[in-house]
Amino acid sequence: MIRLFIALILPEEIVEELSEYRKKNFPEYNFLNWIKNDNLHVTLKFLGNVQNQFVDKISSDLSFLNEYGKLNCQINGLDISYKFNEPKILWANLSMEDSIFDIVKRINSVLAGYQIPVENKKFLPHITLLRIKKYPGAKFLNKIRTVKFKPIKFTANKISLIQSILKPDGAVYKEISNYNLI
Repeated sequence: MIRLFIALILPEEIVEELSEYRKKNFPEYNFLNWIKNDNLHVTLKFLGNVQNQFVDKISSDLSFLNEYGKLNCQINGLDISYKFNEPKILWANLSMEDSIFDIVKRINSVLAGYQIPVENKKFLPHITLLRIKKYPGAKFLNKIRTVKFKPIKFTANKISLIQSILKPDGAVYKEISNYNLI
């Protein structure tokens, strides 16, 4: 079995800009479980564990992604997801061209043939920045709400099928296939 997901790859300069923003605005919170720069992306579909013999076929079936054009995107700000009133994930919300919803719908359609469940909730484009394992304190949460965030515009031109290898110090990602948005 191989653990897979499909992601919109962020341009390197955007990854650096997000990293600098974090360092500048949250230097006292380096102890938190921030996502490594190499792992920042926009998840389009989490496949979970897939039998190895299907990986090449899935990779081939996703080649329709090469038909899509580049995506204009904008990071609009930060938000926090809660579970049972506890903060769990800090993420950057995105606005994107509507074609992203068609891409996600087609991905789900293709993967349904492999018994991979279709997402029932509407796709919400975002970049996970931090997984919160331990309550960071009210000061941190207030800072998230009040810190200034200047929108960041960028163009994304690559989607990848990625293997996620879980390690004690965090996931390691390995690109299996790349699809270039023209």
